[in-house]
Amino acid sequence: MNAAVALADLYTRGEGVPVNCEQARILLLVASEKNNAEASKKLQGLDKGGCPANSE
Repeated sequence: MNAAVALADLYTRGEGVPVNCEQARILLLVASEKNNAEASKKLQGLDKGGCPANSE
């Protein structure tokens, strides 16, 4: 599930793909449900801090 976390990072930054924080959230949610600690941490950050792209 590290690929899902990496892809979610690309979606939140808009690197190579359009910014899509909802898609990033879905990827992180699926990975966190598979007990991926990194995904859980990033999901909490996304839920708490909102979409980084929206803060520009």
